[in-house]
Amino acid sequence: MRLLAPISVFIVATAFAPAAPTPAFALQARRDFPVVVYRQAYAGREAPAELLEPFGGVHVRGAEAAEWVLARGLDFYVEHSAGRDDLHLDRDRGDARARWQGFFDTRDPRFLLREPCLTDSTTRERLFATLAATLDARGGAYGLGYSLGDEVSLTAAGAPEDVCLSPSCRAAWRSWLERRGLLARAAEASADDLEAVSTDAALAALSSDAPEARRLLEFWLLRREFHHGVVLDLLRELAQRVRATRAGAPVGLMGFAGETAFGNVAVERSLEFLDFVECYRTADATELAFTLRDPAQRVYATLFPSVRAPTAWAWATSEQFLRGGDGAIVWCDRELERSTELHATLSGATELVRRLRRELEGFRPTPRGLAVLRSSRNLAWCWLRDAEDDGASWPKRMASWQADHGRVELATRAWLELAEDVGLLPGVLPLDRAGPELVARFPYLVAAALECVEDSELAALASYLQAGGRLIVDDGFAAFDARAEPRSRESRSAWIADRKGRVLAAPSGVAGYVALRDEGLRAALVGLLAVAGVERAPLVPRAVRRDVPWLVASESRADGSRVCVALPKFRGVGRDAGVGARAPAPELFELEVEAAARDGGSLEWLHPPATPAGKRMLRAGDPLVVRLPPRRQ
Repeated sequence: MRLLAPISVFIVATAFAPAAPTPAFALQARRDFPVVVYRQAYAGREAPAELLEPFGGVHVRGAEAAEWVLARGLDFYVEHSAGRDDLHLDRDRGDARARWQGFFDTRDPRFLLREPCLTDSTTRERLFATLAATLDARGGAYGLGYSLGDEVSLTAAGAPEDVCLSPSCRAAWRSWLERRGLLARAAEASADDLEAVSTDAALAALSSDAPEARRLLEFWLLRREFHHGVVLDLLRELAQRVRATRAGAPVGLMGFAGETAFGNVAVERSLEFLDFVECYRTADATELAFTLRDPAQRVYATLFPSVRAPTAWAWATSEQFLRGGDGAIVWCDRELERSTELHATLSGATELVRRLRRELEGFRPTPRGLAVLRSSRNLAWCWLRDAEDDGASWPKRMASWQADHGRVELATRAWLELAEDVGLLPGVLPLDRAGPELVARFPYLVAAALECVEDSELAALASYLQAGGRLIVDDGFAAFDARAEPRSRESRSAWIADRKGRVLAAPSGVAGYVALRDEGLRAALVGLLAVAGVERAPLVPRAVRRDVPWLVASESRADGSRVCVALPKFRGVGRDAGVGARAPAPELFELEVEAAARDGGSLEWLHPPATPAGKRMLRAGDPLVVRLPPRRQ
């Protein structure tokens, strides 16, 4: 491919037509669904108009002047507003890899320093100064908003590392414990110093029967919370500084890849102070963002190309539209220049989505019906339990490995896929937000591999159940409390019995659903949904000569009609494209499709159009879109 790249660039350059002025209606459609091309080949310089014209947006980095972007009226967001290297660590950078290898080989704590340290005053002042320069640039113009960073994390790519043991982090840990009234107990457990609260020590404590050894587990979990809080508190302060200088400017964060036990950033806590987020199709970041956003918050998606299947990023564009997304970031200009097919495919998908959004007046469905519960503490706890057999090799349990093998990760994915396959648009919900007000939106909550649950969270779940909700659990539910102390089977059974039939056992075999797509499991879930009166998507799409599962979203309109958007779930796209190291090659096909209203009523086709022979042929990557008239009374 490297040898062919110059030829591909030449072909693209000669194939582009000169850019024509953008009509006013197209400008409005563009701004309703901005598509920003990330400049890699043209970093720091002007990109060709013909390359960007179908999309209309680029990113601007930090204090870049970007006069050409402003002059051409392009959409843009400001990337790395507080600087890149302090918040985004490159795992493959020579010193970072050497430091990781040094710790792996020697277990010497001197290698466990985050460089730069986020509690160090020098680092913080550098971030604030960089942000100030960014806010002053371009005469204060900010386009779609200021992104504080991209792939922000304590550790590179959320990798398992016991950083940071700097003097300022050690002092901050003790202060954090003291504010929570935990310092004395930490000292009794020899956990008041960060170096003692290591993953090696926690793994040893798991297999120990000695109470004094197992007490360390509580503080290992608290350490995960502490360092996650260091990152979030810093981001919150940066956001406050943006708003103090540029009132009304949207503030966001790019590159959400899903929280890990050691790094990345939790969507649910970030949305508390951000106006927009951009998610990768990994872990549960996307579902969390769509479940939790308020009407004013925007959710973007990253579109990655596949040369093996150019229509895969058309499918990703359609999925973003189906889920009610607000735009996309394209990686990147270099890929668009290398392939006329990639450029044409994404151009067509962008045009189609913008047309459909215009016709549907901003289709923006909301996950409902069923939500999978998640908890940062439980995520860390289950990582530790998963790593119990790793021994000294636990630092190799990277996020991509965990995505392929972790119990929480696999269970969450299985439940989301199962719920989608029976006609739901499911959500993901933080455990600490469970309560009676959720019942109308989510009559079912799912505790999938939810082992570590604190007493207050059990009380919140009890109030949800008391209000009429139902909870589906697996065998390990609430087996440990917030201190990692085991709960007896008897006490858990009594808690379930007291809920009077509203806590239901998960159907057997859900963990293997993604591989088997078992029809019996779908039937079992459909039966459970019917008991609670949960409505499934009102549309039943079907491929005429292929058996494919479908993702369907629907939205009711003011006149009582319903809009339905459906996508065939091809291999290698969606969650399949972000499942760690074993993502399969995309396989997309043109399909002859049919659709029927679940209640037997009529429907109006919006896409695809009928052929002269009366068939509906859905291009690979396109959505199926219909409108259902108001229900008969």
